[in-house]
Amino acid sequence: SPKRIEELNSILRSFGLQRESGRISVKTDKKRFPEVKHRLIQAILSIDDMFMLSEPKIKSFFVEDVSDFFELNDIIFVKDTLFTGKSGFTHKFDFTLPKIKKRHETAIKVINNPRKDSVGNVIWMIEDTRLTRPNTDSLVILNDDNEIAGGVYEALEKYNITSLNWSNRNTEIERLRPAA
Repeated sequence: SPKRIEELNSILRSFGLQRESGRISVKTDKKRFPEVKHRLIQAILSIDDMFMLSEPKIKSFFVEDVSDFFELNDIIFVKDTLFTGKSGFTHKFDFTLPKIKKRHETAIKVINNPRKDSVGNVIWMIEDTRLTRPNTDSLVILNDDNEIAGGVYEALEKYNITSLNWSNRNTEIERLRPAA
């Protein structure tokens, strides 16, 4: 659909990739190859998550839903923030809540289909960036309209990563607002 193509192109742009003749590509030199390869893999995972959407079940893309929710509830955020981890790899977070009053800066990753592989990748990116940004909290928003794989909550908890089920967004909204 045109909306999916628009989202695909947005994902590719956010990772610095191009789409030509149905192929995703990027040019780099040998020195930057590992980091660019990492961005390419992150883009592929984001695209995979996008195509797992069920049209009848979800009218719009989950990231857009979260963005709309933040805007409707006056939650100040920055979309598509890039942080560099200890590995030297750049990681893209869907949203960042800036440090305000007693709340730390919070990097947010949204997972539409909470599977073990997608959650494992998010855990790694959060751990990698924690080493370079120790004062940045992390939050994973899980779309519990889709089935959440067994072990997901336990894995996030073992790494001290806060999660929020999308179905609880209205009751948990205060977690997103700065403390008084």
